[in-house]
Amino acid sequence: MPEVKPKLKPEPATYSLHKASGQAVVKLDGRSHYLGTYGSLESHAACRRLFTEWVVEWPLAAIPTQLPMEI
Repeated sequence: MPEVKPKLKPEPATYSLHKASGQAVVKLDGRSHYLGTYGSLESHAACRRLFTEWVVEWPLAAIPTQLPMEI
């Protein structure tokens, strides 16, 4: 099985329609988030909230929890 390499740049979130269910869906970090009825004010608000949380938290995940010690 080929090795999966991590992407260096995050992909932008895209608000889209999940045709089978009629729901709005946003994909962040490879995970799908269902937001409610496609086109509704609530789904757009949920999309903005998720994207804002992701933008704020994403750089923190790239920071190592322990810095290398120098001797």
